[in-house]
Amino acid sequence: MVFIAGLIAAVAIPLAASHSGFELEGAARRIMADIRYVQSQAMNKRAPQALVFDPDNGFYYCPSDADFDVPATEQISKKPYLILLRDNNGQKDQALWAQPHAAEFPAVELRSADFGGAGTLYFDELGFPVDVADAALSLATIGIRIGQSSRTITVDVSSGQVTIN
Repeated sequence: MVFIAGLIAAVAIPLAASHSGFELEGAARRIMADIRYVQSQAMNKRAPQALVFDPDNGFYYCPSDADFDVPATEQISKKPYLILLRDNNGQKDQALWAQPHAAEFPAVELRSADFGGAGTLYFDELGFPVDVADAALSLATIGIRIGQSSRTITVDVSSGQVTIN
């Protein structure tokens, strides 16, 4: 009986750790893809675009052109362009939640979003990260984690290139 319990633990613990690693990597890649999408939209529309991050509530969204406080509508799904990383126990901003969203990465914590002291990442019409006043940024990072494992998504402020560390 002890042998069976030990065997189950030997298999289950690495699988659980592996799953959280996949979830963390998936969340980092999703954020990176969304940043690249918004950056390309800024260049295609020849107009500034943004991603708004809310670490306290565990989500981020792409604002609509008409109202910055409301997510844009995704072109294919026709749902709000809002990504909930982790369920925040029902403490949702009701203005953003016209349609219910399930957490895409329920174990991932959005721990920080720093874009020159602000929580919104803007891209100018050339795809470069800028602040709200259209000035060059000095810093552009997003931090996520599961337990002790973490990833930092960085937007190079001089080129706009997105990397995961």
